[in-house]
Amino acid sequence: MKNIKGKFVVKDSTEVKYTSGSYGNITSAEELNLSFFHDMPQDPTEYTVEVSDNNQMIKQNLVGSDTMIRNVHTKLVMSIKTAKSIKDWLVHVLEEYDKNNGVQ
Repeated sequence: MKNIKGKFVVKDSTEVKYTSGSYGNITSAEELNLSFFHDMPQDPTEYTVEVSDNNQMIKQNLVGSDTMIRNVHTKLVMSIKTAKSIKDWLVHVLEEYDKNNGVQ
C-alpha cells in the first residue's frame, strides 16, 4: 500500500449555491442526472406609489403573482459509482452530526 498526496484547487470563479431541493433520474447510459433548485416567490411585476401633495411617499403597492419560481441553478451528471460514494459520505456526515448533537 502507498499514500498519494494531492492538493485541492478552488478557482476564484467557484460559486456557492444555496439549494432547497433536487430532482433527477438515471440516464440511458446508466449515469445519474441530478438538478438542484431554489424555490422563491416571483418578484412583483409592477408597482404604484401614492404620494402626498408635497411628494412624500405615503404608500407603495406592489403588483405581482402568487406564483413560486423554481430556479434550477446547477445540473450534475455522474457515474452510479460516484453517486453511491457521495451517498455513503453524506450518510457518514449526517450520522456524525446526529451523534455530536444528541439527535436520535
